[in-house]
Amino acid sequence: MNPIKLIRRLGRALRGGAAQREMFLAVFLGFAIGMVPGVNLTLVILILGLLLLNTTGALAGPAILLGKMLCLLLAPVTFRIGYAMIHSLGLGGVVRAASDTPVLALLDLHVYCLIGAIPVILVIGTLLGWLVARSMMKMRARIAAATESSDRLQKVARNRFAGIVMNLVFGKQKGTLAELGADKSPLIRKGRVIAALVVIAVLAIVQAIFLDGIVRRGLAKAITAANGAEVNIRKLDLSLGSGRLIVEGLQVTDASRPERNQVQVERIVADISISDLLARRFVVDLVEAQGVRTDVERSSPGKVYQPKEKEPSAGIGDLVMGQLGKSAEYYKAYDYKPTKDIAEQGTTGPATVIIAGLSIGQLSTGIPVLAIAVGILVSYGLAGGFQTPIQGLYG
Repeated sequence: MNPIKLIRRLGRALRGGAAQREMFLAVFLGFAIGMVPGVNLTLVILILGLLLLNTTGALAGPAILLGKMLCLLLAPVTFRIGYAMIHSLGLGGVVRAASDTPVLALLDLHVYCLIGAIPVILVIGTLLGWLVARSMMKMRARIAAATESSDRLQKVARNRFAGIVMNLVFGKQKGTLAELGADKSPLIRKGRVIAALVVIAVLAIVQAIFLDGIVRRGLAKAITAANGAEVNIRKLDLSLGSGRLIVEGLQVTDASRPERNQVQVERIVADISISDLLARRFVVDLVEAQGVRTDVERSSPGKVYQPKEKEPSAGIGDLVMGQLGKSAEYYKAYDYKPTKDIAEQGTTGPATVIIAGLSIGQLSTGIPVLAIAVGILVSYGLAGGFQTPIQGLYG
């Protein structure tokens, strides 16, 4: 965020009469959003709370940034706290039940860093929100008291030009600071709730219009990648409400004979368990296929996609691994000289066996180290690394 814009929004919050509850919720929810690792339902709920509740956006932004910084810095700490909460405090059964429950599984409560961040959010987030809200209210009270007791400040406040400048910089003030501080604002913003409902309705309409086409293209692309040849789907119908997937006119081209279909299915019906899907499990209750035929002539030859050629540098790793395996077999198998030499030392006592084993063990590391070093250099060169040395080993 632009620093000037941030200062302006903070000044507007101070002058505009944001209630203490609004400032506390903004800081607390913003800090909680920053502390949540990854993207999950927990993050979505917190963001919706920040958007729908009556909060001060100017304070939420810095709180999110602070929370995200602490989320990264305290990751080892929250991991340990989460591990202890699940395995030492007896919350394992609760977390396991939540992970197996539809919708609750999307909260990611089984993630150590997430459940370990909850105590941090409750302690630091609550304290931080209270301190910020309290400080802003005290600052506002002091400004109001100074204005009331100073004739000069009252004269400036009544000045029309000064009022225009303050409105441009900090926004329009609806009443005095004392009046705004005593004003009771609603907890939920009706305008934002209406906007959220409109967005949900638009998304539902978009889903109804475009989801089937997106899934059809994605499914055809996935099967094509696995088959190596063109895959056609005439029609696809996906209903998230009933959990039913209907695929019509599936044609899988034979990569060796593009003029024929390896498999052709007129209609496939699959019933997907929505409850399991909401619990992060993909379970198909029923699959019904109609008109399944194989080796069917196509109306036009399908496209065949050649697999990408393997880079020469990628094959060096296979060669190195092969040499490592041969070296390990040579130094460990009894059919070869090193192991027999160690066994022969047993005729003179255990001490010589230990000495021989240590020396041959040291020698056995020579070939792997050399093979890995040479493999790195050769693969680096084949990848074009020697042409641009400044790019470093990893480009």
